[in-house]
Amino acid sequence: MTYALRSASVASERPSARSSRVASLDAARQVQRSRRRRSSVAEAAASRVVPLQPKTPAVSEEVRGLARLRRVTAALSATLAATTLAVYGSTVYAQHRWNQASSDLDRLREDERQLTIATEALRQQVLELAASENTGLDASISDRAVYLDPAPPRPPAPATTPASEPSVPFPSAY
Repeated sequence: MTYALRSASVASERPSARSSRVASLDAARQVQRSRRRRSSVAEAAASRVVPLQPKTPAVSEEVRGLARLRRVTAALSATLAATTLAVYGSTVYAQHRWNQASSDLDRLREDERQLTIATEALRQQVLELAASENTGLDASISDRAVYLDPAPPRPPAPATTPASEPSVPFPSAY
């Protein structure tokens, strides 16, 4: 806000038609006193600080409406931009996580293949050790195997008849 000092009103120094007239001494003193009073009031008013109000031009409703529309569209644009960035960020993050999970899956599949190969190699090595004569392991166990005869087949179970249906049919849905 701008502030200014109010200036005292300046009286004209030109002699006027009234001052050229002849007046009594008492009347002249009264005029001087009244002038002094007016000048002291003017000086008091001059020493007071008065805020200056900036003049605002009259704005029509159409211009105010357009200003409101501009603010709303600016806010909407900012919201859309933030939403777009959030969606883009989440898409990029999801793609990154997908790629990471895919590489983890590929690594786990490769580990599974390596473990399968190692297991088969160990099994082959155990069989070769069992086949050799000096380990004390028997490769053939057929002479000590026990075979059981299968049990005779059972007769088929009688077909059960479904329970009798109720005389009043229930509704299928409510």
